[in-house]
Order: sequence, then C-alpha cells, then structure tokens
Amino acid sequence: MATKSRFKQVLPDLYTYNVYDEAIKSVMTGHVLVNQSRLVLIDPIPLAEKDMEELGKLGVLESICLTTESHLRFATPLREKFNVRVFIHAAADPAVRKEADKAFTDLDLLPGDMTAIHIPGSKPSETAFFLDRDGGALIVGDALTHIKDLDFLPEKYCKDVKQMRESLKKLLVYDF
Repeated sequence: MATKSRFKQVLPDLYTYNVYDEAIKSVMTGHVLVNQSRLVLIDPIPLAEKDMEELGKLGVLESICLTTESHLRFATPLREKFNVRVFIHAAADPAVRKEADKAFTDLDLLPGDMTAIHIPGSKPSETAFFLDRDGGALIVGDALTHIKDLDFLPEKYCKDVKQMRESLKKLLVYDF
C-alpha cells in the first residue's frame, strides 16, 4: 500500500507541507522549491525520517531561506545535518543573524530565483518571497496567518501593526 506524500505540489517546482505544533496550537507550513534537482527549503518545519527520504527523492538540499527570524529554530538542525547555508533578512536580531550564513535585503535575488520582499512592522526580519514563473507564487511567513481565515498577524506579535499593514501593500504589485 502506497503511503500518502506529506509534500503537496502547488507549482511544477514548488511543494508545501504542514505539521501541527501542539506547543503553539497551530498548523505550521513549510515549502520546498526544486531548482534543477537542487532544493531550497523555505521556513522548514520538523519532518520524520521517512519524509526526509521522500524529500531526498526531489533533489539535494542546497539552502534554507527564512521569512522571519523565529523560523530559525527548525533550520539550525537541518543546516548542521546537511551542511547548507541559511539565508535571513539583514534586519533580523544580531544574535539570529550570527546563526545564519547570509543576510539579504529588500528585493535581493535568493536561491531558487526568489525575490525577497521585506515587510517591516511585523517582526524585524519579516519577508515574503516571490517566485516569478509558472503563474507566480508568493510565500508569506507570519505577517499573514491562516488560523481560521486569511488574516493579519495579531497585533500583540507585531512591532508596528500600522506599518506592517502598509508594508503588505507592496505585495499587490506581484502577479501570483
């Protein structure tokens, strides 16, 4: 009997996967971008060994890109296990930046040909990633949530909620 894949293909080279985290009582989402058999994990979340084997069938892990600094918690073990580089926005807390390998800024081109779009006002390093192919995709970390419906990050987690909402308007120019 075949087992169901945890990875759901949303574009020819983009997959998404979910894990429920009891600690935060929420579903966490990660993404896998396949670029010529090289994998870019976006906001990785814990995976069982069988899931890691399935991931290996898609390609070789090359790098990890984080939409916000709190997502480093699951990236660090993968970084050490696979000896890959971790990318985070330059506005991240200096202690977090020290744990990453490369800092990027607004509109930088990232592994997998993603464009970084900084969203100040949420968390300091909050960034969306735009993929401009196959109809386009926009990956947003915590600035938008899907706990019930699509919504803004709750105000208590924001540095400046008004600035975050204004920053999110930048995403409207992208076709996805």
